[in-house]
Amino acid sequence: MSSSMFRNGLGLILVFAVLLFVWISVETACASDETPPMVQGPALTKESQEAAKSDADPVPDKAPPADEETPCKEPADKADATKEPTDQSADEEKPKDESEKTEREPSEPDDSLPAQEEKTTGKKSFSVGEPLAPGMMKLLDDEIVEGIKRRGIIDRFARFQRYMIGKVEASAPRYTGSELSGNCRLSWYDHLMRNALSAPVEAERFTRLLHIDALDDCRGIAKLLATAAEKLDLGKREPRDTLEVETPEQAFGAVRQALIDAQTAYCAALAPLGKSEIRELLANAVRSLSTQNRLGHTLADRGTGRRMCDLMEKMDREAMVRAAEALAPLADVKFLEQLKSLSCKRQRSGVPGAAGEAMRIETSAGAIVISGKGNNTYELDKMMDVAAVIDLGGDDVYLEGTVGPLRPVLLLIDLAGNDVYRASNPGVQGGSVLGVSMLLDLEGNDTYQAQEVAQGSTIAGVGILVDFAGDDRYAGLRRLQGQALG
Repeated sequence: MSSSMFRNGLGLILVFAVLLFVWISVETACASDETPPMVQGPALTKESQEAAKSDADPVPDKAPPADEETPCKEPADKADATKEPTDQSADEEKPKDESEKTEREPSEPDDSLPAQEEKTTGKKSFSVGEPLAPGMMKLLDDEIVEGIKRRGIIDRFARFQRYMIGKVEASAPRYTGSELSGNCRLSWYDHLMRNALSAPVEAERFTRLLHIDALDDCRGIAKLLATAAEKLDLGKREPRDTLEVETPEQAFGAVRQALIDAQTAYCAALAPLGKSEIRELLANAVRSLSTQNRLGHTLADRGTGRRMCDLMEKMDREAMVRAAEALAPLADVKFLEQLKSLSCKRQRSGVPGAAGEAMRIETSAGAIVISGKGNNTYELDKMMDVAAVIDLGGDDVYLEGTVGPLRPVLLLIDLAGNDVYRASNPGVQGGSVLGVSMLLDLEGNDTYQAQEVAQGSTIAGVGILVDFAGDDRYAGLRRLQGQALG
């Protein structure tokens, strides 16, 4: 059961996990009785490096006109990574005969994946990570296939693949009498497990696209959500447009509307659950899926964990993604710069839970707190009716800030300063448990300290943390920094 939950993770770990799985499994399940000859893949010669580089830099589908202005300037630190795209090598080796083509079919990339390895931001294109990675992955694919051929274990590897596919199909039903089941299983996971040879190439390409999306300081989160949606069995989705605002007041209005839209989508996401089921999830999800576990591959209480998965599967996943999409356009550097000009008048009575210069504005989306450029301290769990905090500057301290059914949506925007985020409860710092949370920190050297389910992590909800700049530190124990269940 826990294995089915971990299958929802989309990250670079998948590349190495599947790759290691292929190599170890082939060695143990397909090894010949005779000592196999030493086999090496294609040497990375100068010519192969050029081919790999060419493969890594395809020509973009559409280049913007030279005189067209882009909605967001490209950061200076990304300009160093730009380079002119080149045509893909035309002399790529083709299979010599039909039999060889058949043998290589399992390693062909998935046609559903975008062929473009790079995207454009404005007038320039840039890559992320290892620039030769696409070509290197092709070399790795070739080396694995050639190794299987030269060792004479093609038939044995085919039997191993049939065995693995059989295991996938046997564990597909909802109830199998085992902790392995089709509960919460994504279609892409099923595809990767049935195509072990092509899985590393596909996973590397997908995670590369996610990283390219994230580098866009205007629509990064919106693009990332659209890219991930298809792998979440939600079909193709278009990223939200940027927010066109010209004044701080318009920017504030956009924040208020985004909160309303996120809250509406959140209610739709939980609508399939009854009140008792929501209480059951809230009471047991963190304990059974995080706190009490000591082994990464299974759960201490499998029965309760399975029950949590059953309840999360009832939720409307598409509606929860809509809640994330509602907040995504706020993660735009130009938009956040507009918020810097908001005025803040200190309230005589002060704002409960906020120490320092701050004002509270009541809206239909909930209370929104705006704080000045001094140093502030926020005890967020004493401000449960606050839906958003916009801090204009200063070295601030944020304590706790749990997000869940009692406070379903929380938006934290800090525009400047060296800030400290500290919490011991789960569902904080851009994290949530049955909630929708976003934390945007524009500038400064910040410190994040938490225990579990924090820093852009969630159980049965949305968790987004974007720290745009600075020398930051992140610390915690479990289910942190970009993990999600449900």
